Amino acid sequence: MAATAVRYLHDPLSRFNLHLLKETLRPHLPSCKFPDFLRLPPNKSELLSGRYVPGRIKIPQGWHFVYFPSIPDENLLYADGYDPVSTTVQLTGLSRRRWRGGELVFGTSDLMCEEPGQCVLTEEVTIKGHEACWDRIDEITVRRMSNSTIGDDDPVLETRHLVYLASRFMNEKALNHSATKRRPIKTAMYTPMFQTTLTPTRALVFRFSALTFNAHRIHYDPLYATAVEQLPDVIVQGALSLVLIMSWLQFDSQVCSALGISYSSVSKKIQRVRYSCVHNIIVDKEIKIGIMPWPGLTGATEKWRIWIEQDGGICLKGTVTIG
Repeated sequence: MAATAVRYLHDPLSRFNLHLLKETLRPHLPSCKFPDFLRLPPNKSELLSGRYVPGRIKIPQGWHFVYFPSIPDENLLYADGYDPVSTTVQLTGLSRRRWRGGELVFGTSDLMCEEPGQCVLTEEVTIKGHEACWDRIDEITVRRMSNSTIGDDDPVLETRHLVYLASRFMNEKALNHSATKRRPIKTAMYTPMFQTTLTPTRALVFRFSALTFNAHRIHYDPLYATAVEQLPDVIVQGALSLVLIMSWLQFDSQVCSALGISYSSVSKKIQRVRYSCVHNIIVDKEIKIGIMPWPGLTGATEKWRIWIEQDGGICLKGTVTIG
């Protein structure tokens, strides 16, 4: 059984959202040189007189998560705080939702802040099993984001894949997979050319939930996370994991130099990001973000392998295409 729904979201794309995200990430990525999204005009009298018109600022790639939030009535949220899906199936929080991965495709134009933005959001929900007693629900969400009329070359085209598992299928094997078991790193495959280390704190995870209007309790309620969903602790959002990687790629000067990209303007830019969330990332525990060239690939378009590891295992893996 499948169901599809389309929604249209609008957002003024304020630069203050970028400032808040920058201040949220800055303590955790000290090697990154983030731009000043709130810079003042050279002449302060212009600001005081009201004649100052701020210049257009490009939204960094991957930072669109702080825009176009879904804002359902709080009374419509499920018991675990997440948003209702576009289907008649009533989950009521008696399930486990996990971010499985997705893809980002960037067009030739850029998504700009301080200009009205629009997003066409398409949700495709596939239900496995009877609607009244389902086994699994796969939700594929496609977001087409632009400053103007949606066209063939949207600045940001994002696909998200989420899965819902019924509680009766959360057996010991599934719980171990969600909680503590880690897939060992294949060292021959994951030898970083560049690597950074950080610890995603509770404050970081909470602030990101606030910025993205995410009320899912596994990201801020440790009692719910441990007692109900059998997790070791609060876990890091899949979106935040991707934002950490994308920020490091764009704003660490050493990595930018290797990739041949810059926040300002050069010939190369990130074209596509594909990623899979392999295991949960636990809060207040160190993670390592790594990148290495894709083996044997040559030409104008470059492909790089990216990943996040924690406790000796891969939590997120994917590829970045630069061209």
